[in-house]
Amino acid sequence: MYNWQIMKNNIEKAIKRIDESQKILILISPPDGDSVGTSVVLKRYLESRKKFVSLYSNKPINSIFEKLPILKDEIQVTDVTKIDFYNYDLLITIDTGNITQLYNDQKYKKFKFPDNLDILCIDHHSSNTNYAKYNIYEKISSTAEVLYKYLLRNKFEINKDEAELLYFAIAWDTGFFRWEINPDTLKYAGELLSYEIDYNKLSDIYFRNLPDNFSKIFKKFITRVKFNKRLKYTLLYIDKDFINKLKIERNDLKLYLDNFRLNFLLSLSDYDISIIIREIDDFHVISFRGNAYTNKIDLTQIKNYYDFKGGGHKNACSFASNGSYDDIVKNINIAIKDLSKKYNL
Repeated sequence: MYNWQIMKNNIEKAIKRIDESQKILILISPPDGDSVGTSVVLKRYLESRKKFVSLYSNKPINSIFEKLPILKDEIQVTDVTKIDFYNYDLLITIDTGNITQLYNDQKYKKFKFPDNLDILCIDHHSSNTNYAKYNIYEKISSTAEVLYKYLLRNKFEINKDEAELLYFAIAWDTGFFRWEINPDTLKYAGELLSYEIDYNKLSDIYFRNLPDNFSKIFKKFITRVKFNKRLKYTLLYIDKDFINKLKIERNDLKLYLDNFRLNFLLSLSDYDISIIIREIDDFHVISFRGNAYTNKIDLTQIKNYYDFKGGGHKNACSFASNGSYDDIVKNINIAIKDLSKKYNL
């Protein structure tokens, strides 16, 4: 979707646009380690340059990030559609491949950002829809790595806290360096470690963040997993009734599901793809993860087979759909079969 030479030429325009702006609004995609860490460091950099900056998330920030060096209310949670955009002269989106990730597009189907507000995107997703007027983009491991290159270019002297945030952001999006890495990823991680950040604490946040009742929920998840050995995927469906019975917050549910998939579903040797479908209000969210070594299908291409809206990476992407569960599964099967033929699998 992106021509890198064109993007390289446009980066200079994007940097100039940041330089010219005085009142900047930063919005992040559904908050994870990459979007949270990257956005906070960007906010501090811009403020060091005497710019007025607001940083918002449309969704709550998970409590596990409270252990990171982030100040209270440094990221404000609000309904993005209610922001007074006319207070700003530039909108910067972080880690957002599709602009509809920034708000509840199922609830606010007619919402759109003001035409006279320039949008600048800092991102790394291969499925980026090129919605922004300006882009600082590279198809690499994480948005944090994109930002770190930008900060190095502008000779911004980060402190220990900012090094910790950037390191955690890179580690988060690479599964602590298990996928989607390149030589520069490890080089930058090494540079950030030189600030004597607490690597063990960050690793603990990532790998050990579940309460003691996880084993009970783990068992409930297992009973609902379907195994498609022919197409080499596992499928877990979480409907609204099941979510209500679990009696856990939606934000915490994602944490449980991520850990269940990471520590169980993606460890099964006969299955290359993990699919989790969640029923939310009157639509479904479908999350795909592929084994970086064995999966040969570009999972982002599945969106072309139904009303799937979203994107991500070859082995990590998610879509929203207004279709029924049965129709979603039917079209996923069609997509995987067809893509398998295309990849000669």
